[in-house]
Order: sequence, then structure tokens, then C-alpha cells
Amino acid sequence: MNGFHIIGMSQIKRDLIKDVMIYFIGGFGDDKRYVRKINKYIHDNKLKEYVFFWGQLERDICYEVLKNADSLIISSISEGMPLVLVEAFKFKIPLIATNVGGITEVLINGESGLVIGMNPESLADAMENLMKNPALAKEISNNAYRIFKEKFNLKKNLTIINNIVEKLFHEAER
Repeated sequence: MNGFHIIGMSQIKRDLIKDVMIYFIGGFGDDKRYVRKINKYIHDNKLKEYVFFWGQLERDICYEVLKNADSLIISSISEGMPLVLVEAFKFKIPLIATNVGGITEVLINGESGLVIGMNPESLADAMENLMKNPALAKEISNNAYRIFKEKFNLKKNLTIINNIVEKLFHEAER
């Protein structure tokens, strides 16, 4: 799924989701053609009032945006374990993500986020689900935050790494 799918999804459900603003944040590499195509699509379809390309932001600014977001979408077609997933968990932002890479090793569908297929309809349905069910969005956010505190705790992870290093060191001494 790419930016076109996200924008297409916004048109599918436009009558149901009238107050949605879509912000694309992140680097788009050197693919200036992609950015030009997306901007042209936005312009040609009169979407400029609710679809914005912000590109790469400084971390502090990005965190301020995240703190005010109603949801976060990871629409990757290929991914490892994205840091933005952890950031969404940290800021208690309901997360919608495609089932790629390491995402579902942490995100549990319906519990700590919503996993979607690679099509705009499933994305639209997930967004609509979160918007119409604030209790679900809150439950997902709270569960995700609990996972953040358990699995992405720096002190705990450093202790685990230290124990592994000590074990390897003692095994090497034998």
C-alpha cells in the first residue's frame, strides 16, 4: 500500500469521515517523482484541504505531532520492525498497520492495534472502526502502552543484555 491508497481510502469514506486530516510524515528518499505524483494527485482531486505532505521532521516536532494524533497508520509494503510503531505505543496512539515484517511480532490485532490488508478498503474500515468506537481506541492504546513499558524498557533491556554478555563471558572462560 502506498500514499495513493491512503488518499484513495480517504475518498472512499469521505462522506463518513468528514473531519479527517491526513499528514504524511517521513522521508521519501530520493524518489522525487513519487512525491510529485502524490502532490499532483492531491491537487487534481481537490484534496489539498485535508491531505498534507510534511516530509522528514525533526524528532521534537514529530513527537509534538504524534502527541496530538488520533491514530497512526503504518502502510508499508515492506518493513522490519519500525521505530514509529514503538513511538505510537509510547504516546498511546491507536495504531493501524499492514501485516509486514516484524510488525505483528509486537502488534496484536484487536488488542494493541489493528492489522489490515494491503488494500484501501481495509484501511478505511479500520479508520472508521476506531473513529466510531472510542472505547476500542482507548483499550488498544492502553494495551499498546503496557507493551511499550514491558518490552521497550531501557533499564530492563540493558539488564537482559548485560546478563547475556556475562553468560557469554563466563562460558568463554571455561
